[in-house]
Amino acid sequence: MIRADLALFAVALGTAACGTQFADPIADHQGDAACPTGHALQFDGTSYGTMTRLIQDDFTIECWIKTSTMGKGPAFSDGNAIAFADVETVQVNDFATSIVYDKFVVSIGGPDTAATSTSSVTTDQWVHVAATRARGTGVALVFINGVLEASTAGNKNSLGESPDLSLGGRSGRNFYTGLMSEVRLWRTVRTEHEIMANLHHRMNGSEAGLVGYYRLDESSDTIAHDASPSGNDATLTGPARWISTTLPFCD
Repeated sequence: MIRADLALFAVALGTAACGTQFADPIADHQGDAACPTGHALQFDGTSYGTMTRLIQDDFTIECWIKTSTMGKGPAFSDGNAIAFADVETVQVNDFATSIVYDKFVVSIGGPDTAATSTSSVTTDQWVHVAATRARGTGVALVFINGVLEASTAGNKNSLGESPDLSLGGRSGRNFYTGLMSEVRLWRTVRTEHEIMANLHHRMNGSEAGLVGYYRLDESSDTIAHDASPSGNDATLTGPARWISTTLPFCD
């Protein structure tokens, strides 16, 4: 049975599994429950979160976003921030992920090299974005809905110039507008298989290498709590709106 047939069969039974209604390459959700309703953090174009940066060498950044707002360009530093550990105006060992025009970009600094998705991520639908970086090779990769779409080769230095990492913007600029959920920061280079296998499932928080886990489901508060062992909570600046919405993943 082909992938589309599985989704149609689930819908016909009235038991559409979590993720089958989203455009991604997951082949079989038959064992999953229907996608639940929960809370996600809405960035309004003036708000952002900040925490201590805990990744710099090998890492993976991944999250779910839902936005129809295109970023500026042409550089990553003009775009709408997803996760930023960028030092402004200078060429140093830093990194960032952002939306430039309608694409997802990861940039490695010193000098800046970037990988850009081929798919649009400003569809006003939930899209899973991920970026990995391996210090040993300098290679950074971009994944959309679990599928590898782009790569770049940057420097092999430790990317530790910025002491902080921000979500959804930074002071005065680079603001993201839209929903964000299930932000995961790893000190490991996750494989395509690992990213895809966990797209539609929450983590338990204790997975090896997971050093930042922001579910962004608080429903109130000005703190985005870190559910990983790091306890590295993010402080939210600007209006924090927690929106009830259908989520693209299950417990």
